[in-house]
Amino acid sequence: MADYLARQTGIECIQMRFGGIYGPLNPWNSFPNVLAQAAVTGTKLDLTNVLGGLRAQEGADLCYVKDAAHAVALLQVTETLHYRVYNIAAGRPTTNQELVAAIKEVIPEAVIALPWEDEGAEPVAIPYQDITRLVQDTGYQPQYTTKQAIADYIAWLQASNN
Repeated sequence: MADYLARQTGIECIQMRFGGIYGPLNPWNSFPNVLAQAAVTGTKLDLTNVLGGLRAQEGADLCYVKDAAHAVALLQVTETLHYRVYNIAAGRPTTNQELVAAIKEVIPEAVIALPWEDEGAEPVAIPYQDITRLVQDTGYQPQYTTKQAIADYIAWLQASNN
């Protein structure tokens, strides 16, 4: 719809497709947010309303909210954009086990157990978004590794910002 309106009106319209965004002030009940909040509060992990694969080897393209905000800012100030659509994401898969390991580095006593794949099951391909356009046009590179993002988010939560 936005592309159609842009062509009809001559107004430039850049669309952003967001990957799995997590971290402070994220309104979505994302898997990393639920894991980190349970670890910080010491409550039982409740995955009832979490979408997506929950097994340790599954995952998604997860982008820390501060990286996503940086990407949006770059799209706003870049003089020349060559495309109408940009993916805002990390551009790589992150496994659920990687999230758990990052949390346990900060909170070793966290009790987070995820189910493993069934014995003999085919490995699951983890989808991720191509951020080549974003990188080429704006120079964007995610600044936070999973470990850094989780540590930053947990520090934010522990500062009573939940």
